[in-house]
Amino acid sequence: MAAILWALFLVSGLAALPFTNDGAQLLEAAQRNAREQFKSARWHGAVAKVTPDRRSFYIYWSPQSEPQEAEPASRRSKKKGAKKKAPRPKADRLLVTLHGESRWAIDEFFSWRELAAERNTAVLAVQWWFGKGEEVTDYYSPHDLHRNIDEIVESLGYPPGKVMVQGNNRAGSILYGLAGLDRTEGRRLYALLFANAGGADRDIPINRMLEKGGFGRTPLKGTRWALYCGRLDSRPGRDGCPAMAKSEKWLTRLGGEVSLIIEDPDAGNSGFYQSRDHMASVLDLFSRLVPGEPVIVVPKRPKAKRKPRPKPKAKPKPKPEPEPEAELEPQAEPEPQAGRESTGNPADGLEPPEEPPAQETSSAVSLPAIPQPGSSPGPAP
Repeated sequence: MAAILWALFLVSGLAALPFTNDGAQLLEAAQRNAREQFKSARWHGAVAKVTPDRRSFYIYWSPQSEPQEAEPASRRSKKKGAKKKAPRPKADRLLVTLHGESRWAIDEFFSWRELAAERNTAVLAVQWWFGKGEEVTDYYSPHDLHRNIDEIVESLGYPPGKVMVQGNNRAGSILYGLAGLDRTEGRRLYALLFANAGGADRDIPINRMLEKGGFGRTPLKGTRWALYCGRLDSRPGRDGCPAMAKSEKWLTRLGGEVSLIIEDPDAGNSGFYQSRDHMASVLDLFSRLVPGEPVIVVPKRPKAKRKPRPKPKAKPKPKPEPEPEAELEPQAEPEPQAGRESTGNPADGLEPPEEPPAQETSSAVSLPAIPQPGSSPGPAP
């Protein structure tokens, strides 16, 4: 198993870094070896800072810092004189997330960012592993982790009761101790605690203290929990469903209340992050416990500017082809009607009479007849 973890660690590109308990060096090395991830996180408005004790670092992001444009494919300089974006509504609640063994806070940030943005929830990813080794001293102790989280949350301005903390695998196993510290020594920050495939291991000293009454008879009274397990987990007695079933009974005995149990029959240890529905169900429970304004903040893609299309040139209209003349059938000449003479006018509908051939007397003018002697004169013609 250790060989498999080591191989996965090498693939991440961060395994062979010579880290010490120096937060600035740890952050610088993480940024250098996960350059594209940190570049994208900065574009989304996330900030990475050294923890208050300067031994590690954390990544904080809020929906109000999310840009409205789509993420560019390459880095571009900001234009001078650009209009300032309208301020986003402040996040209603804060999710504190702790990575699993030999993992990184930047991975936790990207796992939760999109779903958290849809629910107006800020994300605080704490790097609680110091970058090398698997000994107890290679991680924050529960007491030191509790103090750093409390100071960071206070500096960000989130009041008690507006915070959820989730622990993945190894972090889930110490989450019970963090809850005990928060209820007995802290400000009671957490409205919800989520143990993601991390059982209440009795070998962890702070868990033994809880069980033996070191924090009182019911040190977890008032805490609310969500649990996840995959039935195909390779370590069922530590992180699988048998371990989480025992953790549920243990929490109830110490005063805690388990509000949600997710058992995935087809998944293993990392099945929670492979299901959007599983992740959404936990965040929705958190939203119900800590209601706020139903503001959905999702990056919007800018509308592409369309270039005006050139007007098409008007095509000349084709000239109509002359219609072929219809051939007229010869018509028979009508016979002249009796009692009607042709005037030669086409309006008569009659053909003009044929003119007689020209004669020499054709130009003479006809005179009226001269009356004979003895006849009475008639009216003038």
